Amino acid sequence: NLWAVGNNTFVHRFTQSKATKSFPFTANLRTARVYKGYLYVGGKVDPVEGVWRFPILSADSLGPAEKYFDLSALPGYGQNGPGVYAITFNTDGDMYVGTDGPDAILVVHPNGSSEPLYAGLFQPQTLLFAWGKGSTLYASRSGLGVSHVILKINTQKTGAPYYGRGDQ
Repeated sequence: NLWAVGNNTFVHRFTQSKATKSFPFTANLRTARVYKGYLYVGGKVDPVEGVWRFPILSADSLGPAEKYFDLSALPGYGQNGPGVYAITFNTDGDMYVGTDGPDAILVVHPNGSSEPLYAGLFQPQTLLFAWGKGSTLYASRSGLGVSHVILKINTQKTGAPYYGRGDQ
């Protein structure tokens, strides 16, 4: 499945056979990721900027959305502040969140606590993530006065599987 999000009232699913299905969810979403039976989406659901997850019940059914991470609640972020632009996971269940906030990459642990990845090292804005082999996380970065740059980051953790990728 391919999941598509945006500034609209639905989350969309596309299959390899080009079948589509839309699931109601009003938000301004910028990222989506499937991990361990859930669809995670990141963006703004007024007035909260954060990450929500839907249990994947079957090929044609999502359970109700639940707020998983509230970026707006962190000091220095706020409800009209920086946003969520990218999410991915490592095999320990830690979620990496790309932001345009004071710390461009946050790590959200399964217990709900969060911290910057290598505090002070990454500047905003982190737009996309992709895991390489081993512990390498690639991050697409943009920022004030900086053109797009790809960062190669040794997270010292292994990335969670991406279903449908040739090396999985």
